Amino acid sequence: FDVSWISNPEKVGDHKEAAHATYIPYASTEAMRQDTTFYSQPWTTPRSSRYLSLNGTWKFRYVAGTPQGPADTDALVAQSCNAEGWDEIRVPLSWEMAGYGDPVYTNVGYPFVYHPPLAQEGHAEADVKDDNATGFYSRTFTLPADWRDQRVFLHFDGLYSAGVVWVNGRYVGYTQSANTDAEFDLSGFLREGENQLSVRVYRWCDGSYIEGQDMWHLSGIHRDVYLVATPKVFVADHVITTDNMAADATSGTMQVALTIDNRDRVAGADKTIAVTLSDKEGNVVATGTAAYQSKQDNNGRQTLTVSLPGLKGLHPWSAESPYLYNVTVSQRAADGTEEMAFNTKYGFRTITLTKNPHLVYVNGQRVFFKGVNTQDTHPEYGRAIDVATMLQDVRMMKQANVNTVRTSHYPRQPKMYAMFDAFGLYVMDEADVECHYAGE
Repeated sequence: FDVSWISNPEKVGDHKEAAHATYIPYASTEAMRQDTTFYSQPWTTPRSSRYLSLNGTWKFRYVAGTPQGPADTDALVAQSCNAEGWDEIRVPLSWEMAGYGDPVYTNVGYPFVYHPPLAQEGHAEADVKDDNATGFYSRTFTLPADWRDQRVFLHFDGLYSAGVVWVNGRYVGYTQSANTDAEFDLSGFLREGENQLSVRVYRWCDGSYIEGQDMWHLSGIHRDVYLVATPKVFVADHVITTDNMAADATSGTMQVALTIDNRDRVAGADKTIAVTLSDKEGNVVATGTAAYQSKQDNNGRQTLTVSLPGLKGLHPWSAESPYLYNVTVSQRAADGTEEMAFNTKYGFRTITLTKNPHLVYVNGQRVFFKGVNTQDTHPEYGRAIDVATMLQDVRMMKQANVNTVRTSHYPRQPKMYAMFDAFGLYVMDEADVECHYAGE
C-alpha cells in the first residue's frame, strides 16, 4: 500500500474482487432451506456454516490528521496485532458517534479545503476538526475447521472513505467507494485457529470529491463486515434476465448466466450447476443445468447460461402484489457431491415507457409513483442502519401509501433492497456519485 493512492483518481482499489451479485453460500441445498428465516427474509443474519459475521466489538485507535495530510500510522500495523491499550468500538458505527471527532453537515461544498485530488485540510469555517483523520481497527476471529480447503473472502458492505486491510500482519488490499461492497480473497493469508484482522480507514480520499452529497458527513466502517467460504472452484456470479415476456409478465423465459471461477487453474475440476425456479409456496416451476469443464477454461473464469423456457402461469411482481420466486443455484462435483448452494429472490415484471405522453407501465398497467427520499442516518449509530430501523422505515412507507423509494444519494445495503422487493417498493437507485462545488 502507498498512501499516495488516497489522492490518485486512477487508483480505486488493490486486490479487490470483481463486483458481483450478492449471495450467501451454504454447504448444501438442504442446509440452505433449513435456515428458514434467512431463506424467507434475506435481510436477517444468515445461519450458514459458510458465513461468519465480523460485526461486534473491535479494538480501535483514532489518530487526528494534519493540514498536510493524514498522520503517519504505519507503526500501528504491528501494534494492531495485539492492540494493547486500544479503545473499543462497535462495528458497524460511524466513529463520530463514539466521540471521535464531530459530525459535519454540508450542502453545497465539502468539509475539506477544495484542492482536488487532495482532501486533507478541514474547513475552518465549518469548524471541521482533526483534518483527514485515520481510524485503525483490529480484531481476531477463529477460522472454522471445515474451511481449511475452502476459498475464504472478506466482505465489507461499506466504509468511509478508503480502507487498507491486513491479515496476520500481511497486507491484503485497498478499497475506495464508501457505499459499494469491497471483497478480498484471503487465501494464503489465513492460518488454522485464531487469525488477526486490521483495517486502516481514512476519513477522506480523492473519492470524497464525488461523495459530496448534501448530508451529514461521517466516517468509519458503517456497514456489515463478514467472511464467506466457497469451494476452490465455484460460482462467483449470477445474472438473471428474462426474454419474451408477456406484457402482463405471466409468461416468458428466464436466463441465468453463471460465472465459474477457477483462478488456481485446478485441473479436472468438472462441475454440474443446477438452477431451480420455485414459487413462493415451494413448488418447483422449472429446472435446468449447465456443465463446467476445466479443460475448456482458458483464463480461470467461464460463463455458462442456463435457460428456463416456456414459463407460464407466472405471478407478476408489482408494488401492490410483490410476489417473489426463488432461484436456487446448486454446484456439484463430478462424483455428484453437492459443494455449494445459494438462493436469490426474483420477481417477474415488465416495464414499458411511452413518449407521448410520457407514462410508465408495469405489467401492462399504468403506474403513478408516490415516492420518498431516504438517507442512511441514525440518531445513535450515524450512517450505520440496523435492521429494525430499516424495517420500520419500509413499513411506515407502505402504511403511508408510498410505493417508490429514491436512494438519495448512494446505493443501500443489499439487505434493504431485499426488503424493498419483499414489501413492494419501486426503487430509483442512485449511484454514489455527486460532485458539489467542483466547477467553482
